Amino acid sequence: MPAQQDITLATFPEAMKSMHRPPGNARRGISLLEVILAVAILGGALAVFGELFRIGSQNARAARELTQAQLHCESLLARVKAGALPAETVTPAQELPTSAAELPDKEWLYSVLVEPLDQEGLLSVQVTVVQNVPEISRPIEFTATAWIVDPEVIAAANEAAAEASAVEDSTTETEGAGDEPH
Repeated sequence: MPAQQDITLATFPEAMKSMHRPPGNARRGISLLEVILAVAILGGALAVFGELFRIGSQNARAARELTQAQLHCESLLARVKAGALPAETVTPAQELPTSAAELPDKEWLYSVLVEPLDQEGLLSVQVTVVQNVPEISRPIEFTATAWIVDPEVIAAANEAAAEASAVEDSTTETEGAGDEPH
């Protein structure tokens, strides 16, 4: 019996080798189907990432353009508040006003709507900046509103103050002339 055990132990490594070997004519490696499936998955993933990149680029451009519109709108509103632009309604949309040092920005149009408020002497100034693009695409638009004191009220108050000071100066000169000794 011990001889039989030696034979089984001697053939054991060969038996293990045959268990790891693929059956029949199959070879080691990946099949064509697996390669096609991997390429399809990779292509799908690249298509998804490409679309995400495109959408992200569009949103970044829209955010940049909206920021430009906000800056232009706030700048125009500040000019109206400061009196550099008249507090008058401007329609239809016109090109942005520029100083002599600036180049005209033809990409943006603006309009101003001035309306009196219920409170006397106050005006509502609404400035709208819109992108000057063809009608087919969706232009970026931004609107800002501020309440300002009516420039006519300020002018009338300044005139009244000037008249009052002129009357006061003439009164002071008249009184001063009567106090001189003879």
